[in-house]
Amino acid sequence: MILYKESPFVLTDGAIETRAVYEFGRVLGDAETFSLLADDDGQRILREIYRSYAAVGVKYDLPMQLGTPTWHASARYTSEVERVNREATVLVREAAAETGVRAAVAGVIGPAGDGYDPRGALSCEEAQAYHAEQARALAAAGVDLLHAQTFPAIEELHGAARACGETKQPFALAPMLRADGTMMDGTPLVDAIARIDADPLARPWHYMLGCIAPAHAQSALAALFRGAPHLAHRVVGIKANPSDRPPEELDAATRVERIASDAFADEVMEVAQTFGLHVVGGCCGTDVRDIEAIAARVAS
Repeated sequence: MILYKESPFVLTDGAIETRAVYEFGRVLGDAETFSLLADDDGQRILREIYRSYAAVGVKYDLPMQLGTPTWHASARYTSEVERVNREATVLVREAAAETGVRAAVAGVIGPAGDGYDPRGALSCEEAQAYHAEQARALAAAGVDLLHAQTFPAIEELHGAARACGETKQPFALAPMLRADGTMMDGTPLVDAIARIDADPLARPWHYMLGCIAPAHAQSALAALFRGAPHLAHRVVGIKANPSDRPPEELDAATRVERIASDAFADEVMEVAQTFGLHVVGGCCGTDVRDIEAIAARVAS
């Protein structure tokens, strides 16, 4: 995609689910943000959220990666996988077009279960079969890339990567990490990258860090650089959380915990500059204030 070559930095969106819940007062199921597509008010909320992020890209003349609200839009959560993923892609594309932002649409794929808990994660073979349906649906809907994010276990991440690879679409992987640089099942990031990159069908375009505090990302990337400097270039971006609580505590949180947007943006950019990341944005708990604070630093 040209988008990643024309600018030193690409800005991503921030949180969708936590904004829908805490800012707009919508009750969602198990991170089923796609359920907002089912009614006019839900669609209005999604459009407002995406337009707010896109407007930041326009204001600072930055290209953006906008992820579809489809993290759990797979067979365990909906019987209409193809329709839901198509409608989500159309909504994001329309929101981008309405603002005039230069944007790539990332088709988001999440784990079959809890992104913070590896118990019950699918095997590689199960995951390839399970995630293939959604990967095909998003590819058919015309996303620019697939983005499998916050997977807690290497087996399911590997299978999801193979499902993405079958579509022939560009794709990125974002394993769920602890501060020590291991996935939630204990797999070191270095081992995860080495294993998946060795599989021609599963090798992604690149890796991202998602749903992680900047301080934890610093530690995780430092461990990667120490353990396998030749693989460090494979991680190109971060979608960060504005809280430094560990993943298990965030999973149980009943309110958004955050530091000030300026401090958060400073921390994100420190990680990016230290480790050569060029895709930067937010995840759970962030909002347009955080994305704008990051954009201001990127553009300065």
